[in-house]
Amino acid sequence: DGLLERIEKMGEESKLEAERMREDNSPDSIKMSMNFMVKQIDALLGDGAASKIFEKRTINFFDVLDVLTYIKDSIIEFQSEKISKYSPNRVQRRSK
Repeated sequence: DGLLERIEKMGEESKLEAERMREDNSPDSIKMSMNFMVKQIDALLGDGAASKIFEKRTINFFDVLDVLTYIKDSIIEFQSEKISKYSPNRVQRRSK
């Protein structure tokens, strides 16, 4: 799958995970969510990516959330840069 497909799949799975969290108030709920987020990091960056990122550290919920936020922000920035290259002003400048 390409990056866009992986992002779409992650969005769908994240909605289901959020619903599960709303319904599950057990102590294991946070751990299950962390495992879900670690799997999402691997899905986006490749198998074993989360292990490499957190190699010699104890993983906590906020660290995993920070990594996912960083990935999301990087993807948005990349998309914005790509889209700006094809803005109407650029097309007009190239046609002169």
